[in-house]
Amino acid sequence: MLSKKEIKIGIIGLGLIGGSLAKVLANSGYPVYGVAHSDNTLKKATELEIFHEVSQQIEILEGCSVIFIATPINTIDLIFKKLAGTLKSPCIVTDVASIKAEIVQLAEKTFDPDRICFIAGHPMAGTEDKGTDAAFPDLFKGARWVLCPADNKRKAQINLLSDIISDTGAIVVYCNPQIHDLAVALISHMPLMVSMGLIESVNSQEDFVLKENAFYLAASGYRDTTRIAGGNARLTFDMLNYNKKNVLKALDIFEKSLKNLRETLDKPEEDQLEKYEEISDIRKGLYSDSGNNIFRGLSG
Repeated sequence: MLSKKEIKIGIIGLGLIGGSLAKVLANSGYPVYGVAHSDNTLKKATELEIFHEVSQQIEILEGCSVIFIATPINTIDLIFKKLAGTLKSPCIVTDVASIKAEIVQLAEKTFDPDRICFIAGHPMAGTEDKGTDAAFPDLFKGARWVLCPADNKRKAQINLLSDIISDTGAIVVYCNPQIHDLAVALISHMPLMVSMGLIESVNSQEDFVLKENAFYLAASGYRDTTRIAGGNARLTFDMLNYNKKNVLKALDIFEKSLKNLRETLDKPEEDQLEKYEEISDIRKGLYSDSGNNIFRGLSG
């Protein structure tokens, strides 16, 4: 069994996710090699003094045991092609994108499975901030990290990647890519649409006094439910458009639920309280006081 010092980790993209991953894995004892896109990111990453080597050239990743791709979704096709043409030694490649089915298909078209073992991944962690400056090593602590192995026979590779991810403090979850994409549309992409919709519902008011007062009075409830609307516009575009089919399904489901809740307002007080209590209990069972997902099933 290899020691951590013998497991060379490569990370492409050193923003919030990639930078946080680099910090926690370097702290855990892995040799980490980083590939940055811009001169500015390269400079900041070098100043961190956590990398064995950091460069803008993907060639430095030759010989890595595992490579994490932590770049925007719209760059993954190009990065796959560069890796396929560069890597000579056997390697595990994974990603952190919020969609999986399309990326799994792309990997199957691009990589030689005898040389590159691709295991799609998605850490359910993040903030509305971006860039290397926003990275911190505890980002993944207690978070779910989804893996969607295309070939479950590659147990050694799956186990190695799972062990590395566990060292970030994340909890590894295995999932079918198609189920993942619809589930994420329901609990991540659709909430983003709702969050943006709450901003638009106030901002679109033609009554200037009403709009000004609404924004002026907005407190913790509005702040918390609109937090993700303040995120990276490019990331928002990529998430919603690459998973558009499932986002539209999720919005249909939400609109139906909202219609049912609207109809609940016309029901007797006892029926309303029962519904609100049911929803409240489900929400209380989802997260710990520290904000981590503790869901064990509705019957658990």
